[in-house]
Amino acid sequence: MKVNLPNKFSVKYPVENKKYYHNPQLIRKRLLQESHNYCMYCGKLIVVEGDDYSQLEHSVDKKGNYNQSEEETFLTHCKYNFAVACPKCNMSYKKGVVKSDVRPYREKNCIGESCDSPCSDYMNLQAKYCNNNHIILQPLGHIKDGIELGISYNLFQHFYEPNVEPDTKAFLLVEDHIERFKLNSERISLSIIETCEEIVSLYDKGIRDFTLIIDIIEDRTYLNVVGELFAHKIKDTFLESELDIDDIISFFKLLVILSEVY
Repeated sequence: MKVNLPNKFSVKYPVENKKYYHNPQLIRKRLLQESHNYCMYCGKLIVVEGDDYSQLEHSVDKKGNYNQSEEETFLTHCKYNFAVACPKCNMSYKKGVVKSDVRPYREKNCIGESCDSPCSDYMNLQAKYCNNNHIILQPLGHIKDGIELGISYNLFQHFYEPNVEPDTKAFLLVEDHIERFKLNSERISLSIIETCEEIVSLYDKGIRDFTLIIDIIEDRTYLNVVGELFAHKIKDTFLESELDIDDIISFFKLLVILSEVY
């Protein structure tokens, strides 16, 4: 049983092209709305009780590119080149990237122009950058050899894994993203276990209406996107199920037991 992390976001970008890096609030707001206030690289919550801990960052390095003659390239203000990240992902795990050559691509900023989709110049550069650096979670997503790459969270074994076929270049690319952002070491989430324990606790307190239990857990604030995704999966899996509530609760008790094994 798994949940899939978001690997592509439908951001409502403004049509006009401005100096968004110097005045980033509009872009930041729209990115946070689409990510549900979670880091786009690791899934950690970055807006907590109204306090915004997010950092606006460039999906493709805005300055450190080979053969760059100008202080600012089109990457600096390109609205499609922004993501929201937690400080650790932005300041630590995205560092040490392999630089990309921008010479074959657009040399001038697009400020003052309008567009409603990313240009081929940017998409080609973004694909090259992601392949070079093994970064696959991006606002625009990433495709390798015709496969849209993504990450799943294994609910039984409690670890992140590629959601593509093994023994492929795509699989290895996703594995490297998981390692780059320390998802299975430093960043592992307790949201799944906490949700299971809460469900069992609500049952032990006498709540036998599973619809009410779902309403309670969906109303929670989760510190990681996998917790929110898990709550939605519980609703989709069990709300219309013909299983007895005792059997449903046994499932969540099992998940808690398995967490102690792994």
